[in-house]
This record gives sequence, C-alpha cells and structure tokens, in this order.
Amino acid sequence: MKRLEALLSLIEDCQSIVDIGSDHGYLAKMIVDRNLARKVYVTDVAQAPLLVAKENLKDYPVSFFLMDGLRGFTEPLELAVIAGMGGELIVKIIDESREIFENLRYFIVQPMQQIGYLRKALYERGFYLEKELLAFEDKYYEILLYKKGQDQAYDFNLSKGLYEDLELYKGYLKVKKGKLEYIKSATFNRDQAKYERTLQGLDELSFHCRSLEIML
Repeated sequence: MKRLEALLSLIEDCQSIVDIGSDHGYLAKMIVDRNLARKVYVTDVAQAPLLVAKENLKDYPVSFFLMDGLRGFTEPLELAVIAGMGGELIVKIIDESREIFENLRYFIVQPMQQIGYLRKALYERGFYLEKELLAFEDKYYEILLYKKGQDQAYDFNLSKGLYEDLELYKGYLKVKKGKLEYIKSATFNRDQAKYERTLQGLDELSFHCRSLEIML
C-alpha cells in the first residue's frame, strides 16, 4: 500500500478534517474526491507550499490557512492529519495546540524520522496509539492513529502493531537492522556509549523478531 492510500484508509467519514503541513494538497484532494469529510481544511506555515496547494485545489471546496500547525485555529474540528515531518516537529505542533488534539475524535501522524521519540512523547502526553500501518513507496513509512487516552508502555523503538503484513514488515525490519549494523561499525572504538546503545537496540530487535517468528 502506498503512503497516501494508507493515510486515507484510516480516515473515517467525518464532519471536518485538517491536513497540517499540506505540501501539494494531494491528500486533501483525495479526501474530497472520496467524500470522506463535509469540511476540509489545509494549513501550512509557509506561503509557497500553501499557494501550490491552492492551485492544485482551486476547484475544490477546501479552506486554507497560513499558520504554524493549528495555532490560532478556531473552526470546529473532528480529525487531523500531520504527515511528512520529523517526530520532534509533530510533537511540537501537538503541544502548541494540545487542547484541540485532546478533543479530536482521533488524529493521524506520519513521521519521516524520530519514530521512537514520537511514540514515547505521545504516550507521556496521555495519547493512546490505537493503530499502526506500514506503507512502502520508495521507502517505508510508519503511519500511526492516536486518540486521547492512557496507553500501556511498550518498546517505543519497535512496532506496537505494524506487522499486519508480515512480509512487508520483514523488509522494514531488515532496513532497520541494516541501519543499526552501520551505526555499530561506525561507533566501534569511537563512541562507546552510542555503540553500547546500538548493541542493545540490535538485541531488542532480535528478540522482537523471535517473538513474531521472523527470520532476517
């Protein structure tokens, strides 16, 4: 499943949804095309990408806002999507509009990096990770659905539920293992603390694979 299709698969029929950091506006276009929301909003912190989205959606009933995340957003809102950003930036956007996110039916995030940081931060802020999806489109993408509610602690660097498609997940874990092996060799006799953390990460990955009966 490709990235945008995976995002769409988690969007239920709703009254209103916002795409935060919309880039070209393709997700908002697909939401309207499939009649998934009565009201669609698009926000971006920069004028240039917002103008591109406006051009791509010029015949669509979409409202545009030049703003940082949802700071200053006052429209009634049911769902939100934050995709294509780093985990730290996603957490910052949520922190700056915490009340809005706590009152959503749910929200969807797709980080480009810092996935472990994102999972841990949202857990600590009282958000429940209800579903994870894995998509592949030139690389692997983790897509996570959250709602307000206390979760149980888990290994934030590994999946809570990305393994519906075990073959896809196996490829994802091979990439993760390869990155850890590279860090291990790069830090050997150079950065002892990072080297030991990487060894621990490889051990945890190995245990995770055994628990799912996955051979890498």
